[in-house]
Amino acid sequence: AARGVSLVATVPEGMLPDPIGTSGPPEVEYFINEQSVQFKPIAEIPAGETVTYRVRVRTVPAGQQTFHVELTAPGLAQPVREEEVTEVFE
Repeated sequence: AARGVSLVATVPEGMLPDPIGTSGPPEVEYFINEQSVQFKPIAEIPAGETVTYRVRVRTVPAGQQTFHVELTAPGLAQPVREEEVTEVFE
């Protein structure tokens, strides 16, 4: 089991987090602060279980944007970081 798992999603300039459509696992609150969405820690995720986070954004300019996420937990030696490049069309 994983304990104390938290997630922060950071959207690039040109994207704005949208609270309508943004969600985490049931009963996990989140806060939007400018370009980031911070989800409160999950007390425990049983082994083999999956949790889903969704971050909806509004975009301003067309072009390539890079979305970053960082997962932390007390049992991890260092944060797990991932990024996804998205092409925004007009």
